[in-house]
Amino acid sequence: RHINHPFALTLLIRVAGQTKRCHDRMTKAIAAFPHAAMAALTELLGQKEENSWRIMLMTMLISQPALAEQVLPWLSTPAVAVLKSYQQQLTQPSNHACADLLPAVLVSPPWLSKKKKSVMPVLDLTPLPLESCCTLTETAEKEIHTRHRWHAHQIDIGQKEDIQNYLARLGFNRWNNGQYMKASDAVVEL
Repeated sequence: RHINHPFALTLLIRVAGQTKRCHDRMTKAIAAFPHAAMAALTELLGQKEENSWRIMLMTMLISQPALAEQVLPWLSTPAVAVLKSYQQQLTQPSNHACADLLPAVLVSPPWLSKKKKSVMPVLDLTPLPLESCCTLTETAEKEIHTRHRWHAHQIDIGQKEDIQNYLARLGFNRWNNGQYMKASDAVVEL
C-alpha cells in the first residue's frame, strides 16, 4: 500500500495499459502523490519516449508548474534533461493566430451556438371586404347541388351498405397474398 515512492509509481505507470483496473490504480496514485508521479514519469521518459507518458507529464507541468522544481533533486541526470526540455517547450512563444485574425466562422462556429426558438407569429389580419363576382339564384344553387352531390350520395350509400364493404370501396383495405382484405373489425368499431 506504500505507493508514494517514484519507483512504485513507475511500476504502476508501466502496467497501466494492461487492464482498466491497473489504469484506475495509476490514476488514483498520480492524483494522490503528484511529486512521486512527476519523478516517475520523468525517469520513464528519460529511458523511453512514450506518447501517453509525455502527455501525462505535460499535463502535470501545465497544471502544477511549481512541482517541477521540487522534484529536480530526486531525478537522474537524463531525467533532469527531459524535464527541462519539456519545461522549455511550455515556455516557448507560440505562433498562433488570435481570435481577431481568424474568420468569424472559426471563432464561433454556428453549429456550436444554441439557436433560440423563434416565436410563431400571430397573424392578426383584418378581413378584406370582397364584392361578389356573380350571384346565384336559389334555383341555380339547387341545380348545382343536385348535379354535384357526391358527398350526400356517399352518405346515402353508406347508410344502406355494410360498413366493411363501404370502407373497402373507399380504399380502406389491404393487399394480402394476392387478395384484398376488408377493414378489420377493430377499425369498424371506431
